Amino acid sequence: FFQNIDTKEEYRFHYKTAGDQHEKDGLVITFFNEGVKKYAVITAYNQDGFEMLYSLKSILIYGNVILIFLIAISGYLLSYVALKPLNKLVHEIEAINPNNLNVKLIERKNNNEVAIVASSFNGLLSKINALVENQRSFISYASHELRTPLAAISGILETSVKYDKDIEDIKSSSEQAYKELSKVVFLTNELLQLSKIESIDSQIKFVPVNLLELVIDIIDIYKNRDKNQEFDLFISDGYTIESNDITILGNEDLLKTAISNIIDNAIKYSDGKKIFLRMEMNTDEEIKMSIIDKGIGIESMDIDIIYNPMTRGINTGAKEGYGLGLTLTKKIIEIHKGRIEIKSKPQHGTEASIFLLTHNPS
Repeated sequence: FFQNIDTKEEYRFHYKTAGDQHEKDGLVITFFNEGVKKYAVITAYNQDGFEMLYSLKSILIYGNVILIFLIAISGYLLSYVALKPLNKLVHEIEAINPNNLNVKLIERKNNNEVAIVASSFNGLLSKINALVENQRSFISYASHELRTPLAAISGILETSVKYDKDIEDIKSSSEQAYKELSKVVFLTNELLQLSKIESIDSQIKFVPVNLLELVIDIIDIYKNRDKNQEFDLFISDGYTIESNDITILGNEDLLKTAISNIIDNAIKYSDGKKIFLRMEMNTDEEIKMSIIDKGIGIESMDIDIIYNPMTRGINTGAKEGYGLGLTLTKKIIEIHKGRIEIKSKPQHGTEASIFLLTHNPS
């Protein structure tokens, strides 16, 4: 100890004594008085300071605990108030019955995020409900259309087995059964093609397609099928035969199906009258192809629904068909990032226009 205090003029130290909870503080001051080294030693126990530190420690501990508790309660209340509209919205959504999508969420008058979500969800419900209704109608109509020829085939064959005795009767029954079976095959193929188109994705292969050459090939197919069918192909000044470099990016087979479906309808509902085809540039980057007939036309009330599966116009009469052609065509054109527009006047004909973007290889 004395070796330590001789090293400096002031030396501080601490030591523990019996009965004290904390250490005492000490200070040694070394000085000379008349040439004699002397030491002044001072010791103290800071009782008030230790009590204040203890009180401060207790205040901090209990204060923080109480503050955390108050923050937790306040956070819970604030979150409850803030999330109450959202919780109510969730309960409304959970109460919706999948079998009844006509129910909508309560409309919110304010313009906050919950009101926006509710409005968007109601819009989604309306779209889903329309889709479900279309599916139900599609399934009902498809099953009915399939059941009818199948029942006819069953009845024809049953009658033939029981009553046909000579070869002519058997042949006649077989021809009737074959005719009905052809309807089943055609409808099944159309339904399968529609299903395939609906499930198609980005894996479909697109290549540059010369639309004019494709249309000419389709016309040749119909001319070979019926030499009496007339076509009038008009090419505008902006889209000339010399412009063979004008192409679109697409799938040739799908485009051929889409265009053929429209031409089929034009021929069917105009009783084989001349079909007018017009090729032109709608804009610098968009091709417009119009297919015009002079047939029975489409009623105005049917224009908005003719794209729905298994839906036909009220004036189609006894014309054979299943209402799938335009559905397929619209989906194919949409896959090619295009659009289709139909204008019609009953008893004066129909104009179906297809708009497709040109392909620029650069």
